[in-house]
Amino acid sequence: MEIQGELSYRDGGKRKFLVPCDNSCKGLIAGLEQLKAEVSHVLSELVIKEKTGAEAGAGGQCFEGEEDETDEDEEEGDLNDTSKNNLPTEPPSKRTKTQQS
Repeated sequence: MEIQGELSYRDGGKRKFLVPCDNSCKGLIAGLEQLKAEVSHVLSELVIKEKTGAEAGAGGQCFEGEEDETDEDEEEGDLNDTSKNNLPTEPPSKRTKTQQS
């Protein structure tokens, strides 16, 4: 039995992973752990590569598909400010029960 996986890169490239495993629950778990380790290794290398590329040339630019985190924080702050202004300052008044005859 085999476990297959595929990693899609931002540039459209793809990398396939193929891990053999036994036809048992323990074998499947071991295969998943091996697949996880392989994917984690590839992603760690990719992160290091992007970090060194960003430090070397980009300065303050973000990679394609990423946003600057400070902008996101500012937008969240703006949303919180406007939502606070639209809220009523007092709780709604209680409804009273009326008895029907």
